[in-house]
Amino acid sequence: MSLGAALAVQNAHAEPRAAELRVMARVATFFRMQVEHQAAALTITARDIELGYIDVAAASSFSVITNTQDGFVIDFRPRSDVFRSVLVTGLQNPIEIGAHGGIAIHDIPHGRTTSHQLDYRFMLRSDLQPGDYPWPLEISVRPA
Repeated sequence: MSLGAALAVQNAHAEPRAAELRVMARVATFFRMQVEHQAAALTITARDIELGYIDVAAASSFSVITNTQDGFVIDFRPRSDVFRSVLVTGLQNPIEIGAHGGIAIHDIPHGRTTSHQLDYRFMLRSDLQPGDYPWPLEISVRPA
């Protein structure tokens, strides 16, 4: 028997060896806001100015799609100076935002789509004139 054949026979009867293989996968996070509806204008009457506020129901409707478990932040930035403050409802908790804007933190279970419809109560400036104004808030979302 040749030396090569002897080694082949010896290796065929060798004890099996265990090997450990570690695999790591990193899933890229994604985050997307889909706007279904956003009011374009705010019509303010003399009566609204007398009352000192205007209520606007269902003015913003959007969904957030993400696979992150950290939730997200909703940024509210003023686009005009028609209001002193605004109460926003339709999130986990109502929030009040000042004339300089504000944020809301929204916690979500891992990897979900959440839908939101927001109502607003704008506390109007007392020197405001009746008329049509561009929508006074810009809304954006970002990962927490």
